[in-house]
Amino acid sequence: MAKNCLNCKREIAQGQKECYVCGSSQNIISHYFGSSILILLLVLVSAAISFWFITKANSQVESNLVKLNLAQSQIADAEQKATAALNQLKQFQASAEQAEIQQAQNTESSQQVEGLLAAAEKKAVESQRNVNWLAKQNKQLKAEVEQLTAQVTNAHQTLQQSQQSSQLNQQQLNDQVALATQADKTRIQSLETELEALKQQMQTNSAASN
Repeated sequence: MAKNCLNCKREIAQGQKECYVCGSSQNIISHYFGSSILILLLVLVSAAISFWFITKANSQVESNLVKLNLAQSQIADAEQKATAALNQLKQFQASAEQAEIQQAQNTESSQQVEGLLAAAEKKAVESQRNVNWLAKQNKQLKAEVEQLTAQVTNAHQTLQQSQQSSQLNQQQLNDQVALATQADKTRIQSLETELEALKQQMQTNSAASN
């Protein structure tokens, strides 16, 4: 007795397990459900692989999110540091400008001090010239005083000699000597007054130069 092949529909012997034409199995379970089981297995394997890939992708996404958050935090820190550095740079620039202004003021003050020193030096030179002139005048006055003193001494000596040589002209000589002595004393007093005035002027110039 014959039957038809489950796959190619050709006639084959009853009880034959495989078709001699197409080679397919004549077992109903294997024929109808074998491919479905294989497909199911493939689907399960594909689902497992997809689940693994999805899980891995989710973990990578989470890791990337953590890295992104860390990068954003680092960027925020870098922005804060950059802002602080910019503020510090502005402070340095302000300090540099203030230092330049202070240096300009110091330069101006130094120039003023140099001008004052030059004026004081010039005044000291003039005072020294005045002192030298006063010293010269003082020396001349001293010489005149010494000369007048010598003249008075000579007059006294002459008077003494005249008194010894002649008693007759004593009164006349005394009068002449008295007159000469009075004039010389007046001259001496005048010279001493001028000398004292010069000394006071020298002291005043010395105090002004100091």
